[in-house]
Amino acid sequence: MNLLRPRVMILFALILGGISTYSAYKYLEKQKEKIKEPEIEKRQIVVASVDIPIGTKLDNTNLILTEWPVELIPRETFQELTILDGRVTKEKIYAKEAILESKLAPPGSTGGFASLIPIGMRAMTVAVNVVSGVSGFILPGTYVDVVVTANTTNAKGDATSKIILENVIVMAVDQIFEKEDDDPMTVQSVTLLIEPEDTEKLALASTEGTLQLTLRNSAEFSDNSMANGIKLAEMIATKAAAANRVYRKRRSSSQPAQNIIEPEQQERKVEVIRANKRSEITFDRNK
Repeated sequence: MNLLRPRVMILFALILGGISTYSAYKYLEKQKEKIKEPEIEKRQIVVASVDIPIGTKLDNTNLILTEWPVELIPRETFQELTILDGRVTKEKIYAKEAILESKLAPPGSTGGFASLIPIGMRAMTVAVNVVSGVSGFILPGTYVDVVVTANTTNAKGDATSKIILENVIVMAVDQIFEKEDDDPMTVQSVTLLIEPEDTEKLALASTEGTLQLTLRNSAEFSDNSMANGIKLAEMIATKAAAANRVYRKRRSSSQPAQNIIEPEQQERKVEVIRANKRSEITFDRNK
């Protein structure tokens, strides 16, 4: 009997160990189900299958349907491919990017550069050179002011320079309306997006005067810097008056103090003592 007790105890321990292991396994399985991530709700939307350049018509060759988490789907997306058939892009769309209404030209656009012009706006091209084109730093998408210099009379002093258009977006330079980098490029013409009434100003200014473009910061949208213009005679007179004021001010404020030199005495006296007599002898310095 004594020999059977160790075997019974070992068997009993194995049974208890198996029960404990099974219980722990079932407990961990229940905990795993509790912390299991909930299923993310998804929905199919239309995305670009390839990089789509500006002014491209959309069709089945550049669009696909893919599932996106509902919480990450932006507004203005599309759920059907047929809705976008024939629509034209007005911005570059990259592969796997969702197609948004804000990046498409109005329905009915025929594609190409004309589709990039918003309804109610006009695109107008003006000639530029290296100087007036700000050394090639005016690129598609930048904003500029248009300055004209003209003379309505034969008098040289009547030449006038004035800002005629402000905060104008550059649509294209030469025949390029999309550029990946910001490297300067030498161009001969710039196409500006302007209001219909501004086309008359720009046409007259480019015909009767000389145009100059000034580059603006893309984050500056204020239109409050329109000046009254300045004539050559006014500018010269203003600068001359300012220079005269500065000159007079410097003369009055920085005059060096004059040293007053007293005139030297023309005579010198010497006292002479001889014995008990005292006398003075006068010498003339000029002699």
